[in-house]
Amino acid sequence: MNLNRCFEASNALAFVLVAGCLAALGCTPKRAAAPGPTLVVGSCQSEAVACSGKDDDCCDREVCRLQGMCSKRGDGVCVAKTDAQCRASLDCAVAGLCVQFADRCIAKTPENCKGSWGCREHARCSTRGGEKCDVGSDTDCKNSELCSKEGKCVLSSTSYDSGECVANSDDDCQRSKACSDESRCRHERGACIRE
Repeated sequence: MNLNRCFEASNALAFVLVAGCLAALGCTPKRAAAPGPTLVVGSCQSEAVACSGKDDDCCDREVCRLQGMCSKRGDGVCVAKTDAQCRASLDCAVAGLCVQFADRCIAKTPENCKGSWGCREHARCSTRGGEKCDVGSDTDCKNSELCSKEGKCVLSSTSYDSGECVANSDDDCQRSKACSDESRCRHERGACIRE
């Protein structure tokens, strides 16, 4: 799985669970009766998935491993019931969604975000709305791989890329691997480019 593909322009991070994958587990996918998280990759969306079958067939496999939804509610929907289920999920490691709340896993505090891959690689080290990790400060940008690799060390304040790290000076670019490895040493419109 290429984790870079999990991030997209609206800062949403999740996994799309395809009906074919659930079918391979012996589950029958159907639309969840109760509101649940929307799963997003790029511009594709899928509603929360309910499984019919035994917990072993559904909740203990992909939905549990990816999203911490390891318990089955009375209506058959897989949900997160404990912080331990959330902490053991891939969403915790990747996106900081490590705390159980309302049958799902969320990033309740910045501490949930700071240990995640999304923080290290993409500066998503602060919480937004008390539920997910996002870029929240210049410090988030400076401490991430975006700064050291791409020269994107400052939180943007422009409307077209608000909430994203950008290259704000030639110095940012010149200190980055983009400059040393690819000769992208000058900044223009938030990115390091070749001269």
